[in-house]
Amino acid sequence: MNFIKFKFSYSNLYKNSINDILDSLELKYYETRIKELQESINSKDENIKELKLEYLFNNYTEESMKIFKCFVYRNYNNKNKYDNKSIRKIEELIKDYPVILSTTYSLLNCFDSNFMFDYMIVDESSQVNLDLIYIMIFYVKQLQKVKKNYLIKIL
Repeated sequence: MNFIKFKFSYSNLYKNSINDILDSLELKYYETRIKELQESINSKDENIKELKLEYLFNNYTEESMKIFKCFVYRNYNNKNKYDNKSIRKIEELIKDYPVILSTTYSLLNCFDSNFMFDYMIVDESSQVNLDLIYIMIFYVKQLQKVKKNYLIKIL
């Protein structure tokens, strides 16, 4: 038995009766054991809180995705389907699908040159030919003002 663990000294062994010594040892054991168990409970409580937060986050993410998919299905399931020929009817396409994701090459080849987009976001623009980007600017309404003012300053 490890007397040091229970903070019990040998000097007390000879001063008291055997029953007192056993009672004292038993008391020290249970005090130490209660402390160990309480620390274990506190540690497990922290783990449970972390796991619960992780579970709640994952559950929230799953439910959000279900809601998003349901929304997309309800709003876009019965919309018109477009092929390469009908996609030139850009006004109808924009009415059905207000956000268009496209490569720069497809955008130039598929849409009527008279159509103007409200905004354009170029993802990974460092990989796109600058000449092509400059051409794309002519298709964006919000850049027309900037472009005209810039060209006037250059001239």
